[in-house]
Amino acid sequence: MLNMLKRTNMLGAKPIPTLTVSNLCISKTLESSLPNPTEYRRFVGALQYATLTHPDIAFAVNKACQFMSTPTDLIRYIKSTLSLGLHITTSYYSQLSAFSDADWADCLDDRKSTGAYLIYHGPNLIPWQTRKQDTVARSSTESEYRALALATTKFTWL
Repeated sequence: MLNMLKRTNMLGAKPIPTLTVSNLCISKTLESSLPNPTEYRRFVGALQYATLTHPDIAFAVNKACQFMSTPTDLIRYIKSTLSLGLHITTSYYSQLSAFSDADWADCLDDRKSTGAYLIYHGPNLIPWQTRKQDTVARSSTESEYRALALATTKFTWL
C-alpha cells in the first residue's frame, strides 16, 4: 500500500476517515484527472489487488473500474486505513452467515444496479463480491432479490 501511495505521489495526502458519500453519481462523461490512461489502468489494477485484503473498498474500486473516475479519495481513504485488513482467526464457532445488499439503478448510463455479498465462517470473512448486475431491475426489491440470489448461490456452494 505504501508503494502505491509513493507511485501516485499521494504519500503526503490528507487521510480521510470515510470512503464515499451515499449519493455518489458517476457517469461516463466524467474525465479522469490522471492524464495518462496507461498509468491510470495500472493504478486501478493495484486497487483491485488491494481489495483482496480490504473488502471495504470493493464498491469504490468497482466504480473506478467502470467509469475511469478519479480514485484520489480512494487512495486517501486507504492511507487512513493502512493498519486495517482481513484478520483470519481460529475459532470453534463454525456457523456460516451471509449478508447481501444492492444499490438500485445506481449507474446513470444504463440504470443497472450494483449488488454485493459477504459470507462469514464464524468471525472470518471468506468470500465477498461487488458487481454490476447483468440486467436492469424494475424496483429496489428486485435489485435486492438479485443480490440475495447471488449470495445464496455462493452460500449453498460453501
